[in-house]
Amino acid sequence: GYGDAEFAKLLESIRVKGDLPAVFGAVIINGEIYATAAVGTRKIGTDNWVTVDDKFNIGSCGKAFSATLVGILVEEGLLEWHTTLKDVFPDIIMLPEYEPITLVQLLSHRAGLTKNFIADLAEDRPATPEGGRRQYVEQIVKTNLNNPPGQVMHYSNAGYVIAGAMIEKITARTFEALMSAKRYKPLKLTDAGWVAPAELEPDTQPWGHVVKSWSYKPVRKDHNLWLDPAGGNCMAIRDWAKFILQNMYVDPTNRQTIISPKTKKRLHTPPDTVPWKYDDQYFKIWEKLIGWPLTSSNYALGWYNLKTKEGETVLHHGGATKSFIADVYLSPINGNGVLLATNARTSLVPLYEGVKRINANYSLKLNLP
Repeated sequence: GYGDAEFAKLLESIRVKGDLPAVFGAVIINGEIYATAAVGTRKIGTDNWVTVDDKFNIGSCGKAFSATLVGILVEEGLLEWHTTLKDVFPDIIMLPEYEPITLVQLLSHRAGLTKNFIADLAEDRPATPEGGRRQYVEQIVKTNLNNPPGQVMHYSNAGYVIAGAMIEKITARTFEALMSAKRYKPLKLTDAGWVAPAELEPDTQPWGHVVKSWSYKPVRKDHNLWLDPAGGNCMAIRDWAKFILQNMYVDPTNRQTIISPKTKKRLHTPPDTVPWKYDDQYFKIWEKLIGWPLTSSNYALGWYNLKTKEGETVLHHGGATKSFIADVYLSPINGNGVLLATNARTSLVPLYEGVKRINANYSLKLNLP
């Protein structure tokens, strides 16, 4: 059903205030999943209510999964953080400026790649997601970079797609199969996958929603699967929360940890303090709406890294696919966190406001900006 009753009540008021079809949420306190719940409808205009076991797309919140997967492969000795594009694809003819780009630069948005949104692939749709990623690499390395690698942060989905193609080439396995074997299975994330939930199960899973002329239009399909490394992950709220627990420094003794302390530190620590470069309106609108600039945070590997006034670290990420959005904030030191998602591509503000309310309600001390 709906999950924890008290928490479901709070989620319902967040859902109503934000005018959202459904809301999925989890609260983590002191390194344990304290409550999970889901409220609302799977498809606007129906009484097909969501359950706490329903799946949803987490969008770019999946970048933390992708970066962690690279960390696991580094631990296994299959590659290094500073493996370059040229090391992996010596056979692809690329502009010289691409050759020294490293995995760390791709995962921390410091590769100098042109823009956040990726132009669709050429008309001939790739037969497989991995084929699409390879094709994308071959195309993009012939276009000029925005900046020399390592000089600025510039948020880029392209960087994650390229990183995905690199690990596919090195391991000779698909990104999706690697994620399943090295992340989902060991954490027992039984429901985690890639395809939008309603595309496979239209009657028993949430539909995504897009906004058309001021109202919600339900859609079954979502992103192209070749974009998976940039955040195509689809899962239930408990699965997502289990992964977030792995990022805490408060570890109950009985928990299986899959990320070594050394790798965790690497994933959570920005490589340097280069400035952000924003050239799109999205960030200006965000700053106006919620009252703090994303540029006040640094970017680590798959995580925005915010320093509170007390000098503590808060990790954060927002995510959006064509028809879902998600938001997560956590304090790894306190072991506290909030995860929220909704089955509509609307503004992230209702979720951010929701995180603030949950933070206050449970006294999580997340020190939100």
